[in-house]
Formats: sequence, structure tokens, C-alpha cells
Amino acid sequence: MSYFIGVDISKKHLDVCFLKEEDKRFQRFINTAQGIKLLLQELSCKEVSLVVCEPTGGYEEEVCQALREQHYGIHLVNTLAFRDFAPSVHLGKTDRLDSYKLAFYGQKFMLAPKQNFMDKNLKALVQRREDLTRMTGDEKRRLEHAQGDIREDLRQHIDFLDILIQRLNDKIETLVDSQESLKRKAEILRSTPGIGKCLSAKLLGHLPEMGEQTLSLKQLASLVGIAPFSRDSGSKSRHRFIRGGRKIPRDALYMAVLTGRKSIPFLQNVYDRLIAKGKPKKVALVACMRKMLAILHAMLKENREFEILH
Repeated sequence: MSYFIGVDISKKHLDVCFLKEEDKRFQRFINTAQGIKLLLQELSCKEVSLVVCEPTGGYEEEVCQALREQHYGIHLVNTLAFRDFAPSVHLGKTDRLDSYKLAFYGQKFMLAPKQNFMDKNLKALVQRREDLTRMTGDEKRRLEHAQGDIREDLRQHIDFLDILIQRLNDKIETLVDSQESLKRKAEILRSTPGIGKCLSAKLLGHLPEMGEQTLSLKQLASLVGIAPFSRDSGSKSRHRFIRGGRKIPRDALYMAVLTGRKSIPFLQNVYDRLIAKGKPKKVALVACMRKMLAILHAMLKENREFEILH
């Protein structure tokens, strides 16, 4: 029987639970290169089924990269799903307990390793461009009501931010072109009406699971935050709702649907049909986003570019 490894990751420590059937053992490592090396040495003498971690705002990236290089299967849990599950194991919360909950979560549901991981550099560049774009929008809104010397200061800052954004665009394009797999995925995405260089980079950088053979559309939609959840209880049946997910790829799909919907008859038919039924425009747009995601997911799975069927 192999081990399920739960790793609770913080800025300073890696709290690890080694779970084999009912037996569990705990160990703490420092979250540094030396600590990660010691963790790998400990794992090397065990048969490891899966390493289960929780995203922690970037602190998990170095240890996950090291584990991938040693060919360990890794599963980064969905935070909302795991946090709903965790109290059923134990109401207490410590780093040690959390590592056990992660290991047990992987064992209980027989989680599979995730094959596609975010390109760290691409993700960082896309995130930085998002930050600067948001900052530019804020400055432009301030410019509308600014007077005197402040107006000139704002204009100079906006021009400077535009230069930085263009530099980031060039770096993103160079990075995508330098990796054959990323370049091919970008070509497939950009063949779709409504998706250009900017939106394709957002999807590649923040939704690398798209196109994964073992991932269902429902799972992918949950990652993005556009999967409808029910709120039924007894005889009451409430409206479905969407919750959580990754904001950057969700925003990218929204813009892709807005700009490309009319060029894709299938999406336009979905939108028109829902509007005719009296559904709000926002509901119709989210439905189109799910359909667009399904199209892109299938295209990447089959390694083929977009084509409109007549």
C-alpha cells in the first residue's frame, strides 16, 4: 500500500503528513531549498501514490516544482471544496491537522495527479499586466476630474504605464513563441473569433488545465467559476448561482464571448434562445461562456483549430 502525502505549506514551514491506510506520521520541514531537499530525501524511500497540497498564494510553487522534477504526482486541491470538506475530518485547525486533512482528502476521493501546471513566468507576466492595466484605468478615471498640475502628472504616469504594458506584451509574446507547446496552444486559441494575443495569454497563463484529457468540462467550469450550483432545500428550489473560481480566465472568457459571439452562430443561437425564454442577459452570457469554454477545451484536446461548420 502506497502513501498519500499531505503538505500544508506556509511561508516558513512545510508540515507533512505521511498517510498509509490508517497509519499516519508527521514531520515538519523548513520551506527553503534545503528543507525541500530533505523532504525529497524522505519521500525517496517510500512508495508515494500522490502528494496533495493547497494553493497558498505562491508559497507552494518552489516545492511543487521540485516534486514535479522528481516525477511525483501532485494534486492542488480546489480551495472551496477542500475547506468545506476539512471540518468533517476534524473541527480543530493546526498546520499539522491540515496536512492530515489534505492526505486523507486525497486518499478518500482517490484524487488523480494534475498533469498541466501553470507556467510560472507566463503567469507572473500576465498577472503584472493585469495589475498595470487596472492601475491605468484608475489613473484615467482620476484624470477626468483632475485640475492644474495634477492633470499633467496623471498624463505622464498614464504614458509611462502604457510603455510598461507594451513591454510586458512583448515579453509575453516572446515567451509563448519560445515554447513549442505554448505556441501551438496559442495558435489554436487565437483561431477562435474573439480571442487574440491578450486573451490567449490569460487563458494559457492562468488556466493550463484546459485541454487536459482527464478533466471534464464540469470540473474545468468549476475552476473558472462559471459552473452553476444548486441551492435547493426541501420543497424550495432557488436560482442556480456561480461562485469562486479564477478571475483572470473568467474575465478572458467574458471578453471573448462579448467580442466573438456574433461570429459564432452556435453561441449566438444559445444567447438568443435564452433571451427568448426571458432569461437575464447576464445568465445568457454566462451560458455562452460555458459553451465557449467547451469549444476551447475540445479544440486543445484534439489539437485542432477553430472552424465554423455550415
